[in-house]
Amino acid sequence: MKKTFLLFPLSLLPFFLQAQFTLSGELRPRGEFRQGYKNFVPDTSEPVVLVSQRMRLNADFRSELFVIRLSLQDVRVWGDAKIKDASGRIGLYEAWGEWLINPMFSVKMGRQVLRYDNLPIFTASNWGQSGVSHDALVFKVSGHKIKFHTGFAWNNEKELYTNNYYPVDLYKNMLFLWGNRKYNSGLNISLVSVTEGLQKNKSTEILYRTTTGGDFTFRNDSSLLEGGFQAFYQRGKTTAGDKLNSLMIGAKAGYRILPSFSILLAVDYFSGNDLTDTSLQGKTRAFYLPYNASMHGMNGQMDLLDNLPADTQNAGLVALSSTLTWKTSKSGTFQMVYWYFLLAGKYPDPRLLPQVSAADSYLASEIDISYTYKASKDLELQLGYCFMLPSETMKMMKGYFPGAGNTDVRFLQWAYVMVTFTPVFFTR
Repeated sequence: MKKTFLLFPLSLLPFFLQAQFTLSGELRPRGEFRQGYKNFVPDTSEPVVLVSQRMRLNADFRSELFVIRLSLQDVRVWGDAKIKDASGRIGLYEAWGEWLINPMFSVKMGRQVLRYDNLPIFTASNWGQSGVSHDALVFKVSGHKIKFHTGFAWNNEKELYTNNYYPVDLYKNMLFLWGNRKYNSGLNISLVSVTEGLQKNKSTEILYRTTTGGDFTFRNDSSLLEGGFQAFYQRGKTTAGDKLNSLMIGAKAGYRILPSFSILLAVDYFSGNDLTDTSLQGKTRAFYLPYNASMHGMNGQMDLLDNLPADTQNAGLVALSSTLTWKTSKSGTFQMVYWYFLLAGKYPDPRLLPQVSAADSYLASEIDISYTYKASKDLELQLGYCFMLPSETMKMMKGYFPGAGNTDVRFLQWAYVMVTFTPVFFTR
């Protein structure tokens, strides 16, 4: 028995010698000057200056049979904990295992990031210091140029024996399908469908919302042109029980003027309601972003229109943008984006009440400027400055208009500096 006990770990030695193990980390402090970032504030408001920080420690193990990843995370704002703070703050960002059944089929289970192409309904929300991860079971089929994934999640706040109520502001359950095909020409096609089970307000009843669509992109290093088109249709019910019938459509086209200079034009449409029409009770055309979506940068870096449909009070959004990218050196990139925002639906002008008349559809203009310097493969510096000029319509939607008793809002701004360290401590 003693001999068997000693021989067993020795028999596993060849298995571990063939395996790969990597220990890596990330440290990302970000200093910000906020006077309108993610919050509509009057000109007289005092700006906020703060530093937030993310730390991650990642362990990756890979063998012929399975892959395991463990990622621990600490997110804080400088000063939010006392200097002598003994409380534990480390959280779990990722903890998953993937069983490699054969070269074409695998099963991934545990807390994981769901990231697929540049689909707005499936992103890792990397800008947010805490990120977004999901407790899910995912089945993967991978061919030479074709991939197919299907995944499922079911959430509970804690171990339960009765009552399925889930008070957390997230889906109760979620099912998704994703398929992808890549072509040698640079064409990339993705089709996706996501069904979310959402608990009705203050109830255990589950209402379902399904978002289905596709993304088509073209990019080839040998071509001066790039482009893309995506469309999503949404149906089902909201958490208030309203019948949902909405659309999201986006298109972009880019041209490389010089090897180091390019321009990209884009338009994104999020359907919305005609709020001057009172016959739509119980129905909505407003497009709801899934709970795993991240909109940072998609509708401007200032994130004043990233929480749809709430940020436009269900009136939808049209976002027009032009992006100039200049590769200043091998390590540096300068980028400037101009945004022009409009309502997709109609919003009643409160100044004309009791008469119901639509306000002007123009919402705001925004300019985002950033510079990124890649000092090495594991060290990056990013600087940014953004500002927005809101219209009278946007001011009214936020409660700032003549007669409301509020100070005017004419200029919103935000600046940041961020350093990202991504060292690899050990690999074998």
